[in-house]
Amino acid sequence: MRRMEKTMVCLVFIGVLLIGQVAAAKTLTIAGWFPAPEKYIEMFEEQTGIDVEYIYVPDSRAYLERVVLWGIGDTLPDVLFVPYWGVNSLASHGLLRPIDDLLAADEAYLFDFLPQGLEAFRRDGGLYGLPFELNPDVVIFDPRPFEERAVLTPSQQVKNGTWTPQSLVDSARKLTELTPDESTYISIGMVTWSDQLNRLAPYVWMFGGELVSETGEEFLIGTIETKEALEEIARYFQEKIFLSVAYRTAYNLDHWEILVGNRTGMRGCDIPLLGDIASQNPQLAAVVGVVPYPMGINGEPTTGLTIHGVGITPTSQQVEEAWSFIRMILDVPSDGASIPVRQSLFGDWIQRVDTAFPGIDALSLMQQLNAGMRLGPRILSQDMEYVVRTYLHRAMIGRISVVQAIENALAQLSALQ
Repeated sequence: MRRMEKTMVCLVFIGVLLIGQVAAAKTLTIAGWFPAPEKYIEMFEEQTGIDVEYIYVPDSRAYLERVVLWGIGDTLPDVLFVPYWGVNSLASHGLLRPIDDLLAADEAYLFDFLPQGLEAFRRDGGLYGLPFELNPDVVIFDPRPFEERAVLTPSQQVKNGTWTPQSLVDSARKLTELTPDESTYISIGMVTWSDQLNRLAPYVWMFGGELVSETGEEFLIGTIETKEALEEIARYFQEKIFLSVAYRTAYNLDHWEILVGNRTGMRGCDIPLLGDIASQNPQLAAVVGVVPYPMGINGEPTTGLTIHGVGITPTSQQVEEAWSFIRMILDVPSDGASIPVRQSLFGDWIQRVDTAFPGIDALSLMQQLNAGMRLGPRILSQDMEYVVRTYLHRAMIGRISVVQAIENALAQLSALQ
């Protein structure tokens, strides 16, 4: 009898060891379109003892296609980082689970998030993720060419109430100088993108147009207001006072030279470009300024937010662990230039920006952004987005007319639907 008891005790002990080994061997799988966030992964593994397997798929478009394939093959990871332009498609295809149940007991935590960040992940009454990065499209400027030409800087125009769509255009015109044969730029007034809808959107909004509906389900490029806005913007690209990053090679210009170099006055870009300026051009970092885009001619905000997030897949068997990972990364202040997703982290961001960029009043900038930010274009389908941005880019650089671009895009959109 005692031998049997000893045997049972040994078996129980072995079972406990095996359970412990299984728990220790637990792995949380996470996927994203950017290199592994080692800082967060190491922190999570150290705190929980859970291993993390990170699947890196370069390029967000390829990444979203891979996620769909994982869903078809029932091999989804536990956690997905979600690019802004993928929220609609992933949620609509059932590749993200609602997280309302995980937040139900912690309303105070939810209220700490900026409302625009949460709105980006709401679909059909449910919340399908949380934002981890807020990137407003802003005007990043070098004050030196303004001072050399006796032109008020965007910050000065904001302060005296003259920062408008027209003053932006006038400033870009005064700062633009080409070589006599117009083969390249000596000084660039405004650099932005003509082949990305989230970059083009602020200009469309400034001049009274709209690209997509609030839900992202309908493109509005065929309206009279949008057509007129696009024609005005195309004129500025073709007058060469706006330079598209996508068209830089026509002037033998390097990508980074025009974005972080010293020949550009204004850059219409998302705020993380500040990090590249700090690392590549300390001279510019010491004086650089940032302002939101001016309010549109209709009085509407024009500073669009590109919001990347993180969510849990519906097939995950480790929801508690996945949620712990998400909570952890959102509790740690970012060391980049992106706007904090939670209001309780604003103080850290303001202190870091003030230290790294003496020409920026971070508190004032945050107040301006809060008053003028809106969600960037919600894209329901990457295929549809590709059609629209391709045709609009051709119109901006003068390959086809705006009317042709709109007609061709709407015809192809109709075929896709």
